[in-house]
Amino acid sequence: MALLFVGSLDEIVATDNGQPTNLVLFPSHEREASNGLYLVIIRGKKGQPGTVKLKAESDSLEGATVTLQSVAEKADTGVAQ
Repeated sequence: MALLFVGSLDEIVATDNGQPTNLVLFPSHEREASNGLYLVIIRGKKGQPGTVKLKAESDSLEGATVTLQSVAEKADTGVAQ
């Protein structure tokens, strides 16, 4: 499965499939799904909210696109709430 990232406000930090024997490095944008599972971690650029589109494609499955809305991080006041 391959991930195609559409957007300039965020970046793919890591991917995983939950399989402990998979030796593909976490930063890879391509890996096999395991039992239908595929995890992607996206990090937004600080202070820049916006729309994030992520498209997954595979030779054997129909592709899918998800659209997410990223939000700006709130300032840490250092006070527990």
